Amino acid sequence: MKDEYAFNKASVPNQSNSSLFQALFSFQQTVSEQISIVTGFNFQKKSIASNDRGNHSINTAAPFINLIQKIGSHISLQPSLRLEFIGNSKAELIPQLNASMKLKDVQLRASGGKSIRDADFTERFNNYNKQSVKSGRIGFLSLSAEQSWTYEGGVDWFSTNGIKLSGTFFQRFHTRLIDWVNTPFAEMPRKDNLVSGGIYALAKNIAEVNTTGVEADMQMIKKINNQQSILFNGGLIWLHSKAAKNNLPSISTLTPVF
Repeated sequence: MKDEYAFNKASVPNQSNSSLFQALFSFQQTVSEQISIVTGFNFQKKSIASNDRGNHSINTAAPFINLIQKIGSHISLQPSLRLEFIGNSKAELIPQLNASMKLKDVQLRASGGKSIRDADFTERFNNYNKQSVKSGRIGFLSLSAEQSWTYEGGVDWFSTNGIKLSGTFFQRFHTRLIDWVNTPFAEMPRKDNLVSGGIYALAKNIAEVNTTGVEADMQMIKKINNQQSILFNGGLIWLHSKAAKNNLPSISTLTPVF
């Protein structure tokens, strides 16, 4: 991907070339009619060459295992475990569990698990490669990956005329969120190309946010003939997010989805 961004006509545009290589190996073994196991290994290499952020690359390696367990003819369990190595950062263990129960026209489902998001090249290296920076956002190399634990439960109803109604309640507990913090020159961890007395915003792991939400949606499939059909989707999502630190105000939103 090639990217060029100019803040104004007088400034030199930021130019970046970034690339992503990804490889995935997986192996599925059927133990019995009720049990199967999926194991594998995922590798990613992200690279950037930028006149603003410099030249960098980071590798991610992640072995994983996923168990698919059927209990009778109605219940399905899918626990999974992934160990993710991101560059030289501490390894992250990522567990997840999905469960579902199908009873005639109704399906009950629940899931829970951990997810992470590593800092991108902008958050780590913004303005590193410029000769002199008087103000603006400055990246921080030693950022930790954002982390969240998410839990949800829901129900789906399938009608005989092609209509599906779904309702879901979920919660997400987010920690180590990355944000830009106004930081004086004296407290900047890296001053190589900064100017004393400058005004800077440093990327930091500072925030914790708890989100609660409810989602309702409808899906309808109308068959026209043997080769054509029309799919209708619609729904509403209600979100309530509250910062656990810094006394930030909570946010409630009601969003239509089509």
